[in-house]
Amino acid sequence: MNASSSPLIRAYLPFTVLLIFNVYAIATTSYSTGNIANDVYRALGLFAFEGDWTMQESKSFFESIIINISRFGSAVFTVGFILAVLLSGFRAWLIKIFRPRRGHVVIFGSGPVSQTILESAIAKGKRCIFFEICGAGINQSSPNIRSDCAHYKYETLDCNLLGGIGLSHSDSIFVCATDDSQSVYLAKSLIKHIDSRCDSIEKIKIFLHLSDAKIREGYIDLSELTGDSAIDVRLWSAQQIAVESLFRNFPPLRYTKIKGKPSPNLVIISDGDCIESVVNRFIDLCMLTEGELPTITIYAGPHAETSSLDKSSLSIISNITIRTFSSIYDESFESDVVDSMSECTQVVIFGMPELNQVRLSASLYKSQLSNALFSAPIIRARLDYDYYSDPVKSIFSLGPNNIHDFYAEKHLVSYASILSRDMNNMAKEIHLKIKESESQRGGWQPWSRLSNELRESNRKSSISWEDKLSALKIETVDSVSEIELTAPEKEHLVALEHSRWYAERIRSGWRYGKKKSTILKKNPLLQQWANLPKTSRDDNIKWVSESFNIFQKALEHPILPGGTPKGLARVRTICVVGHRWLHIQDKAYEARLIEKIDSRLKDLKRTHENSTFHVVSALAEGADRLVAERCIEVLGAKLIVILPMPYSYYRQDFSGKDSIVDERSELEFLKIFKKASWHCELPPVYHDPMDLETPDSKGRLSQYSALGEFLCQAGDDLIALWDGKEAKGQGGTSEVVDKWINHKPPPTIESSSCQNIDSDPGFFHIEIDRNKVK
Repeated sequence: MNASSSPLIRAYLPFTVLLIFNVYAIATTSYSTGNIANDVYRALGLFAFEGDWTMQESKSFFESIIINISRFGSAVFTVGFILAVLLSGFRAWLIKIFRPRRGHVVIFGSGPVSQTILESAIAKGKRCIFFEICGAGINQSSPNIRSDCAHYKYETLDCNLLGGIGLSHSDSIFVCATDDSQSVYLAKSLIKHIDSRCDSIEKIKIFLHLSDAKIREGYIDLSELTGDSAIDVRLWSAQQIAVESLFRNFPPLRYTKIKGKPSPNLVIISDGDCIESVVNRFIDLCMLTEGELPTITIYAGPHAETSSLDKSSLSIISNITIRTFSSIYDESFESDVVDSMSECTQVVIFGMPELNQVRLSASLYKSQLSNALFSAPIIRARLDYDYYSDPVKSIFSLGPNNIHDFYAEKHLVSYASILSRDMNNMAKEIHLKIKESESQRGGWQPWSRLSNELRESNRKSSISWEDKLSALKIETVDSVSEIELTAPEKEHLVALEHSRWYAERIRSGWRYGKKKSTILKKNPLLQQWANLPKTSRDDNIKWVSESFNIFQKALEHPILPGGTPKGLARVRTICVVGHRWLHIQDKAYEARLIEKIDSRLKDLKRTHENSTFHVVSALAEGADRLVAERCIEVLGAKLIVILPMPYSYYRQDFSGKDSIVDERSELEFLKIFKKASWHCELPPVYHDPMDLETPDSKGRLSQYSALGEFLCQAGDDLIALWDGKEAKGQGGTSEVVDKWINHKPPPTIESSSCQNIDSDPGFFHIEIDRNKVK
């Protein structure tokens, strides 16, 4: 076992200097014979020479000093050499002295994932001990790795060494070799050692990294891996984290609501692996709605892996279709994809060269425009994590559009991201809450006796709380705050959790049965929520209430040391309409207008002090942009931009004289647009894109009218900068105000809580003097 970049190397430096002195002394003194010191040195195998060179009489003063130093130095070097090389415990003893005492991170493995875990843990202020497989090529260029990490290379694990690194006092242990079989071997060796040497093993957490495919196919049985050990081993995959992040950035239900469809519709185009993970994650999120089953269309290339998809199970919880293609340059392939896109709400492209993804996404976007299709987001994704390569920058840009790039970058796969997903303690606590109801039927078991499948199911339920609450317009915020759920919200939440659990069990091979059987995988609860017996529904509602309280408490106590306590807040959505203008020449009037807007916003903040705010705007000239910027400034609101039509047509309304696009207006739009959390285009009402070519055309006016309809459906409050006069045409401010006051639909379950159930939606009219704005 060799060490590098460690205290061990620094300890040998004095011995190396003494060795140089010895060689110099040998080279500069004469030969003589007859001294027992030579026999001792020869026996030790250090210096095999003859003659009493230290007793040579004809030596200079300088040689005398060198010889005296080397005489004693050789003995010291010999002892150090024997201890370091011949005695296996010496290195472990040194490690035990220099290692962190407790709360450190231990990493075993190699490759880019190990590199990221190591760097991100150091960045979080953690002391690290890193055991690297020899020849793995870890990059030590980072100064943090050199200074804040004990770094050792090994070929086989030394038990004496493991005994010195304080595994039982570590914060967490990561095992992530580049080869899955090697990772499993390392984990087995560690578990065996910890069981025999360490105390308090129930507090030890081992995070075992495997490829996404190996986890899906059940490559390792954790119960077999851990045996009777109480050590908690968690499986994780860099690709799984990337897929979760993909749909966190582009949630399916967001675009389903904008398109106005009852269920999400996903098109996947891939020539690689990870298809199953994308499908499973998409279905999990789609279950958080009471609409129809989601639709999934997969276009699989010649290298795509689809054999592991359980079509019989997936067909129960989705409408899934799998098609194949040989090349993206096939005209029939692109035509087929465009046909599928007529109803889709998302397109995800991955598993192929990035330049091919760029070319395909550009072609599909052009087809969307020319065929007057909904501009469903086209996501070019790279889900294969690679520390060493940078993403190719897009060569396709037409300003704001529906093409997005997603890359599994370093910050996604990190020490913090893995531990933040670790809801083990919360899962255990929630599991205890079902004891009373389930134990009476003999179904409850202690956590330690649960199979890994059931443990993982409980963890997934805990992780999914943010997704479930987002369906009720409740978000996590960076401040400690608590909310109370209403009775309709509790029932809605438990229905969502049942749907999530139902999809998970179906994918695992479980089916409905009148009696529960673990061997046959039958469960009487595997049916639609509305069909469950009332006793089961009541038990689940009580469980959800208690689980929700546990989740709120967990947010207040961060998993990561030094993390920020969080809380929950309801989302209040503010929509903006108003007159257009390029500028206000009267600065005093502008100041008064801003003061009125800020006053209204502060009133909203006081009325809903425990809420977080979103502002929805099309960022048209004038009122839209002004109110959006004030909401960001005064409320800290997230900006959501909804474009009434593709940007290439919408920008034509940023006009000065003679319908020429005003450059200053467009730059202002782009400046504010960069602050948006996300954006999307409305579905086309027009049938031919030529209808958008001319100002005030029927197609353009219809799109603005559709925008007003959307704002009335999406908003909790409407701020209208309006002169109070009736509309002169379709799609104007007056039309939106009329729809809001007279035709706004009643609040749904998702938004009712934001309005305290009985309160009316807020309407804030700020009068505009059209003579003051130009």
